[in-house]
Amino acid sequence: MHDRRLVLSPAIAEDGGDEAGEAMSDKVECVVIGAGVVGLAVARALALAGREVLVLEKERWVGSETSSRNSEVIHAGIYYPKGSLKARFCVAGKQKLYAYCNERGIPHKRLGKLIVACKDEEIPIIEAVRDRASAITKPDDMWQLHDFLSAKRHAIDGKYDYRYSMLIFVFAQLVKEGWLQLKELDGLGTDKLTKIAALTRV
Repeated sequence: MHDRRLVLSPAIAEDGGDEAGEAMSDKVECVVIGAGVVGLAVARALALAGREVLVLEKERWVGSETSSRNSEVIHAGIYYPKGSLKARFCVAGKQKLYAYCNERGIPHKRLGKLIVACKDEEIPIIEAVRDRASAITKPDDMWQLHDFLSAKRHAIDGKYDYRYSMLIFVFAQLVKEGWLQLKELDGLGTDKLTKIAALTRV
């Protein structure tokens, strides 16, 4: 099996003198640019397959850019488009990540996902999301939840579409039905609020 090598950055070479450059070769089988999480994972896979690998990193330390600035969240994959690579890899990848952490004793927590209702009308939707998410046992269940969220999102967006010519009447009806409160419409002009308040009493 070939040697597995990591090319140190110029910043480290300055501290290490000429020795840092002596390990470099003018010919190499594989070069991976970037010593972040993805780069190192790719380099590891290549090295385990018997390839000679050089990893190039411009920063002083490995994993010091994007890899050290992520939110450290293991995403559920709820919001990605159905059938997309993001959705497929996220759902499958999170399970592999949990297994990887368990096998190697890496600290992690299954905290669940917090989805917050910002308006009264979203409360029943959030309750439905909770029930559907709790019942997920396979990837197809995730897609069904995604479709449900998409449909509800468009329904809500439609009610708050500012291009709608009858916007004042729509808001007034929502207030009458209890979906909205007048105080939630403070961003509208005073004249619009006055008309909406009047319409709610009709």
